Amino acid sequence: MEENLNVKEEENHDLVVATNAWSPLLERRQMHLAETWLKSSFVNYHNTPPSIFRQLPSKDVDAAWESIHQKARNFLITADEVRRLGKDPDFTVMAPEEWQSGAEKYFALTQVQHDLHCLNMVRKALFPAYYFPDGMSWGAEQHFLHCLHALLQSLRCKYSTDVYLASWVEGSDFPVVDFNVSRKCLDYDRDVNSWAPETQRTDAEFFGLRAPDGARTRPASIV
Repeated sequence: MEENLNVKEEENHDLVVATNAWSPLLERRQMHLAETWLKSSFVNYHNTPPSIFRQLPSKDVDAAWESIHQKARNFLITADEVRRLGKDPDFTVMAPEEWQSGAEKYFALTQVQHDLHCLNMVRKALFPAYYFPDGMSWGAEQHFLHCLHALLQSLRCKYSTDVYLASWVEGSDFPVVDFNVSRKCLDYDRDVNSWAPETQRTDAEFFGLRAPDGARTRPASIV
């Protein structure tokens, strides 16, 4: 994680498994919990160091954001794992035969990286002149609204029980919230973002797939 301070690591994969719905990711990756200080001062230059994720748009800022959500976004799982997720393999995208690995044939995409992608999209919506100089299309607007709703549901599903305190601060007539907080965090960079599954495909390869003849389809209303 980018802004960890005084990390005290403790491997506790079983606790993560016990407090989450079953996921094929938990079968493939060892999860780690760490006591972590998160710093998010109201003014970025008060952070040590200032966070690149809070800087104005630039190529370097874009690269930083993309680096946290464009790795290991997809991997292959088995038909039994698809069923365990409550889905039907007959309606799940199967990888081309040359991409398959034994019984692992069906694409799965990590939700955490979709959430981070969505946060990046919401960030871009704050700077339309930079990212959309010719104006936003209807599709872009729908993408942003989808992302906003996805993040809302994700945060409400796994909300933080941590609390902030407040301090009297020089030059301020009112209490100032201290956004620096100690949390027990999953180690995202170690557990997910650094993962390089053998069955992973690039976004270009994944979205370049086309339905084969006879593929079973679902109604457009699910999109």
